[in-house]
Amino acid sequence: MAAAEAALLRKKATLLREAMRRSEAVREQAVASVGGRMAAVDAAVRPAQERTRNACILHDNVARSLQAVQEIVRQFDLVREAEPVISTGPSIGISAYIETVDKLRGAKDFFTTKIRCKAGDDVLRRVNELLPKAAVVLENEFSRLLSKCSKPVELELLFNFVPSHSSADDPLNPVALPTLVDSRYMPLLSKLVQKSVELGRHNQVLKVYRDIRSSTLELTLKQLGVEYVTVEEVETVQAENLSAKVDQWIQCLRIAVILLNSDHIREGVNSFLLVAEANKSEQGFMCCPCLKCKNEKDYSCSRDIKSHLLRFGFMSSYNVWTKHGEEGVMMEDGDEEEDNDDQYRSMFSECDDTAMDDNEEEGGEEQASDDPVDDDLRRAISDARRDCGTDKERLQFDKMLEDHHKLLYPGCEDGQRKLGSILELLKWKAEVGVTDSGFEKLMIILKKLFPRNNELPVTYEAKKLVCPLGLDVRRYMHALMTVSSTAVRSTRI
Repeated sequence: MAAAEAALLRKKATLLREAMRRSEAVREQAVASVGGRMAAVDAAVRPAQERTRNACILHDNVARSLQAVQEIVRQFDLVREAEPVISTGPSIGISAYIETVDKLRGAKDFFTTKIRCKAGDDVLRRVNELLPKAAVVLENEFSRLLSKCSKPVELELLFNFVPSHSSADDPLNPVALPTLVDSRYMPLLSKLVQKSVELGRHNQVLKVYRDIRSSTLELTLKQLGVEYVTVEEVETVQAENLSAKVDQWIQCLRIAVILLNSDHIREGVNSFLLVAEANKSEQGFMCCPCLKCKNEKDYSCSRDIKSHLLRFGFMSSYNVWTKHGEEGVMMEDGDEEEDNDDQYRSMFSECDDTAMDDNEEEGGEEQASDDPVDDDLRRAISDARRDCGTDKERLQFDKMLEDHHKLLYPGCEDGQRKLGSILELLKWKAEVGVTDSGFEKLMIILKKLFPRNNELPVTYEAKKLVCPLGLDVRRYMHALMTVSSTAVRSTRI
């Protein structure tokens, strides 16, 4: 029983092994068949795949070529559209013209760095012909626009931009500068300069700017009165015109002095205003010692006086502030500014009376004295020199006597003396009541009318000659009138 079962099991095992061997053989045949078929399919599909890949590559090449051609055509169109614009100029507007120039520069860069083709060489050659023309047009437009907005600065505007504070370095008070070019034109001018420089016209644009701005500056200086004049022109020009030119020159020089020495000038003006404020009149007014007012106008506000002093300048001969609180002060240069017609009127009247009295008294002594004229002269000079306390005063008095003997002009037939003529003019001024400015103009006219090299001075020089010591005006006027009267008697004798 057991043997039968074992034999059966062996038989079944043998059958199973046989079945497995056949199954393995079938599997191998199937694998071989499938492998062969797959190889055949792969061999059949590979050419199709190659053709497909080639077709894709071709498609990409065509697409890139079309894109490149489109860019080239677009650059061709830009150059074609820009050519008439460059030829006709900025008639369509300067901004559109600048955009056209930018397009041409873009086309040049495109054909220079990106694309190389025969047609591109032709276009590049044409662009190189158009760009220099465009650069010249931009340069001319820059010159025209800069000339249009570059106007000479008026004198009044320059005065308004003079620093209004004591220190130009103060960050809290920045110095305002005049506007030389209108801000509306600055963006366009900047763009024109930038494009011209990009086109290689840097030197030309710089020359245009230098020429236009220098000519504008020259016109500004001419408006200020700064112009070249020869000695012959000064001698032939009329006194009124020359005076006006001199005033303008002084104003121009004053601007430069104020700008260069602002701190020192304003400190001096502020010091003067402190003295003037402390010595106001009872009504609260102060005299203005500027070259325009000359102490003839009063102001209640020191700010107005400060503005006048900075604008017109301080009277150079007003060294002692007699109208602003100073009294009994000797001037260093012997020049006195105070112009009081009442003082001169009473002074001349008193001197005339005294001189007449002296003449009457001395008239009786003429017969008894051998030389009364010399006695009078010696006595007058001795009295005057006795009052001179210092050597400087004596030298100044001797200078006054020298002016007394000096002829008014060479070859003066009537024998008019320098000092005597000045005394007569000052006496007339005091009697008539002529202002300082009017008297000064008269002196200028008289100096022009008299022969050349005459000794006639200007107004304040005349006062300096009359009272060189700055002391006791009546005493010296008496001495001078005495000297003059004795000189007259000497001519009669």
